[in-house]
Amino acid sequence: MIIKNCNVNKLHDEFRNAGIKPYPVYVLENGDGDFTFEEGTDMELVQQVIDAHNPEPLPPQPTEKERLEALEQAMLEIIIGGI
Repeated sequence: MIIKNCNVNKLHDEFRNAGIKPYPVYVLENGDGDFTFEEGTDMELVQQVIDAHNPEPLPPQPTEKERLEALEQAMLEIIIGGI
């Protein structure tokens, strides 16, 4: 099943979260996704996931340094706020 205007990796994760196991998954040259589903897959559920899919990329994850800085800041707020 070719799905146009999708974020293939994100949509794949959304299928997996809904209990759907697509295999194999190909990213086509134009960016569309070519998904294959097991026989007996609930195609109504597949369509619901597709309809709810937002193709916008996920926000970038913070780097390890950014996470440590945020943790340090939170710890300081707890210590200073707890006085």
